[in-house]
Amino acid sequence: MPTEVLKLADPLITKHKLKDIRMTDTDETYSWSTSTHILLVEDNQINQLVASSILNNMKLDADIAANGLEALSNLQEAPEDLPYTLILMDCQMPEMDGYEATQRIRAGKAGSRYINIPIIAMTANAMQVDKEKCISTGMTDYISKPVDGRTLLETLKNYLSFEVTPTETIISSPATTPSIERKCTEAVSNQEHIVWDLEALLVRVYQNKALLETILKTFIKDKADNINQLKHAYNAKNFPQVRMIAHTVKGVSGQLCGDDLRAVAEKIEKYASNPDTITKPLDMTDLVFSFEQKMQALANEFETYLSSQSLTENDSTSTQENQLNIDELEQKLAELSAKIKLSEYVPPDSLTVLQQYHEADTELHAQLNTLVEQINLFDNDSASATLMTIQQIIMARKGS
Repeated sequence: MPTEVLKLADPLITKHKLKDIRMTDTDETYSWSTSTHILLVEDNQINQLVASSILNNMKLDADIAANGLEALSNLQEAPEDLPYTLILMDCQMPEMDGYEATQRIRAGKAGSRYINIPIIAMTANAMQVDKEKCISTGMTDYISKPVDGRTLLETLKNYLSFEVTPTETIISSPATTPSIERKCTEAVSNQEHIVWDLEALLVRVYQNKALLETILKTFIKDKADNINQLKHAYNAKNFPQVRMIAHTVKGVSGQLCGDDLRAVAEKIEKYASNPDTITKPLDMTDLVFSFEQKMQALANEFETYLSSQSLTENDSTSTQENQLNIDELEQKLAELSAKIKLSEYVPPDSLTVLQQYHEADTELHAQLNTLVEQINLFDNDSASATLMTIQQIIMARKGS
């Protein structure tokens, strides 16, 4: 039986200890406790980006661990005065999956202070048996992937300290419009497979085009590896590996509203989970071939979109007034350095101004673009090194 988990909502929390947030599609204002400290355990970069964006829209930040082992390390190393208060836990991960990590946390392997911490499973499998496994291994609750902002908010409200006050003004936004949000996730059951639903994905990322471009580029970068790894695992009859790859791609393509690819990946995962029941091996071979085709088709859609955005940006000329001068650039970089050291979330759209810095200075412009990419991929160690390089270039520019 899982350990009983203590809910943290406390109506006695005073207002000066809370951070205000007004959700964009509700007439209520939420204030989260400043002691809120969330750990997001997720191995896929695209899922990390989308989940972090959704949390950021709620004015919540999260530290990120790529697997169960990293999660245990994060928990153990958290400051005594700022322990984690909630974990969002992916179930299928390399090194150590979410189930084993949860069992170790409940056994006190991360420290006695975390034995009762709320652990919210994030699973791309919505079958009853998967939900039961989450609870039986000690997880507190679960949400399905693709992660929906409204569902996540309602779940977090059950386990985090907050206050809520009504407001007369309702700020409308398409960010959680049910008809659009469902369109991306219900297409499979309705047999309305499409290669890519751009509108639905923009909804999911709250119209954040900088974030959208980052996750599309990440998908394109990983495309060849995913195809080659799946084909290699299938040819070697390594069905556990086939299942893991298909499961990951199913979750990612669902998150990106790429329904054609998601449907194929789901079928491959199902077959690979029970290889002894495959009576027609040709069916599986056809699916692997279809997987490659669907992944390429989705990548083509992404590349077409990115090319159109690049042309649009080139058509709009940047004026000198919209660009940072070198002193303003230094100030911006100092602010970023502080955030990176604290592992704070940096919204992708706040970095656009760096990418627009004087393109004539090719060396500095290239380093700034590298920095933006590293920050958007949560590669803080590389971002810190790039920041040092940029600071050295700036010092040389100012000294000359």
